[in-house]
Amino acid sequence: MNWTRREFVWSVAGLAAAADVNLEPARAAAAINLETAGLESLLANSNAERSADVRVEVPIFVESGERVSVSVATTLPDVESISLIVEKNTRPWAVTFNVAAPMESAIRTQIRVEKSSDIIALVRTRGSEKSYYASADVIVTSADGCP
Repeated sequence: MNWTRREFVWSVAGLAAAADVNLEPARAAAAINLETAGLESLLANSNAERSADVRVEVPIFVESGERVSVSVATTLPDVESISLIVEKNTRPWAVTFNVAAPMESAIRTQIRVEKSSDIIALVRTRGSEKSYYASADVIVTSADGCP
């Protein structure tokens, strides 16, 4: 059978789409399990206490939760990691930054916030089993300005 390049590409795309449809539920379940395990390991044996040395800055109101700017800074010594958790997201664990020893203990990033929620910054220090946290509220509004 002689195929044109267009027929071949459409056939391969169709096979790939069929394979993706069959594997998608398994991939989604694996991703959720990995994320849940990661969040549990992040919070396991965590003696977290609120600290004034950790500062979280977010805008109070955002029109869309697709990209919310978050800044976290801390004056705690020997920071190992900074994690961001969005309380009411379907997947609450947003990101973890591992901090190298000479690096400044401050991050700035954008995360997705599904609905109005607390954003929690969890800071772990080296050589200590303690973690410190701070939180800030963000209110997601619709295009007309209503929450």
